[in-house]
Amino acid sequence: LEVNENGKKTLLAQSGTINRYLAKLAHCAPEDPLAAAECDMWHEAALELATVNPVVNVFRGAMFEEKKKHYFEEVLPNKLPRLAAGLGDKDFFTGDGSTP
Repeated sequence: LEVNENGKKTLLAQSGTINRYLAKLAHCAPEDPLAAAECDMWHEAALELATVNPVVNVFRGAMFEEKKKHYFEEVLPNKLPRLAAGLGDKDFFTGDGSTP
């Protein structure tokens, strides 16, 4: 993402960096450092799940079946309990959804 701020051009890379930058610009990120860290934690957890993208978008045939089995039997079962525990009975991981 190329950003031109106050006449200075900066190239931002890495999806998490860009997401956090845009969230701050849109006032969607918490100002409290601990709350912001908690948001970052859940963001990183979601990125860990993104490893399924090449499984469903790249691989075909036997390789697809092998990668799918690995993801859904070994990767996902280790990640979902933590996410479910973090969400609990809330609608959102952090906040109430109306404000950062």
